[in-house]
Amino acid sequence: MSTIRKDVFTKDPPWEPRETPAPIRLASDRIEGVVVQPLIANLDARGALSELLTVDTPGMAPLVHVYAVTAAPGSERGPVYHAKQTDRLYFIDGRFRILLIDLRAGSATCGGTLCFEAGANRPLRLHIPPYVAHGVKNVGEGPAIFVNMPTEIFDRDDPDKYRMPPDYDGEIIGFDAPTDF
Repeated sequence: MSTIRKDVFTKDPPWEPRETPAPIRLASDRIEGVVVQPLIANLDARGALSELLTVDTPGMAPLVHVYAVTAAPGSERGPVYHAKQTDRLYFIDGRFRILLIDLRAGSATCGGTLCFEAGANRPLRLHIPPYVAHGVKNVGEGPAIFVNMPTEIFDRDDPDKYRMPPDYDGEIIGFDAPTDF
């Protein structure tokens, strides 16, 4: 049994006030409803703490499902899209190249594309509405990690995921496209 007591602990001092960074405007201009927002790291001698989601996060919907993806160097995921769910992706480790394509026929930005990088050196929150195809590629030399907090519970019997066939030979922007920001 431990002899440590709660009175030996000390309360943390308040965090330095920081303004939440504005979303990167080019993203929503290019694809309506997409939000790309830098994450703020609270740094100290031990490392960093980044808040991923709070109740005052813009576009916050109930938290129903959370998972992390570890991507091997050079691996690609997608493009995929969802008919119902909004993805809330958090790129926090490694180096990813992200590709977005607006498939929504009624959208003012239908056909719009975005390509950018995120990860340890550029941690970002990415809000992707339904019918916006998205893919990621680990362009770093080591494993890379992102977290997703989609707005819908994953249904194994009827997945809300539509994949581009591997043998698709139509025109599409690829992961080698120049980055937009």
